[in-house]
Amino acid sequence: MKIQTILLLGLLLAVSSQAFTQEMSKEEAKYWKTLAKKHKKDPQLLKVLVEERDQFQARVQEAENQLNRMQSGQDQASNRAAQLEREVNRLNNEMANAQESIRRLSLENEQLRGATPDTPTAPSGVIFRVQAGAFSESAIPPQIQNLPDATIEQDGNTQKVLVGNYRTIDEARARANQLKRAGIEGAFVVAYKNGRRITIEEALRN
Repeated sequence: MKIQTILLLGLLLAVSSQAFTQEMSKEEAKYWKTLAKKHKKDPQLLKVLVEERDQFQARVQEAENQLNRMQSGQDQASNRAAQLEREVNRLNNEMANAQESIRRLSLENEQLRGATPDTPTAPSGVIFRVQAGAFSESAIPPQIQNLPDATIEQDGNTQKVLVGNYRTIDEARARANQLKRAGIEGAFVVAYKNGRRITIEEALRN
């Protein structure tokens, strides 16, 4: 078996020598022929060279595999970072919206603390409110009665449900539209001056 292997290697070296002779200069061909004869006489040296080559190839392949794994890990880390950045932006937007809602509620609470227009401590000057409806005492719908800033103005046997205290008519109109979208279709803007109800025209002239 060993003799057959040596003969096969010798044949391969001979063929290689012929190919090199066709492509190389005479000096190069002479050098490689000498080296081929040396390996032919010493197959153990050829075996060592082939094994070293195979080891280097294996190390190169492992290095390439490691590089691919590192690049894959880097891509995953970049994708995760981008995902986290999007999540942070979404949470920041939600927090900003929540802060705006808190600000609006705080303003409404401050306005509500001004008391109702028919009390001595009602806000002075012209203010605009939204009348959600007028009902008998037992007929106020829960949807309107449960509004967080609703107040009642008694007018004979009728109870007028009012919400908000606004210094501009645009703010009051925005609240009326909000109530209409919530299903309170009869909501409309009314005006007061120093606690006394006046027409919208009078309010806009002041």
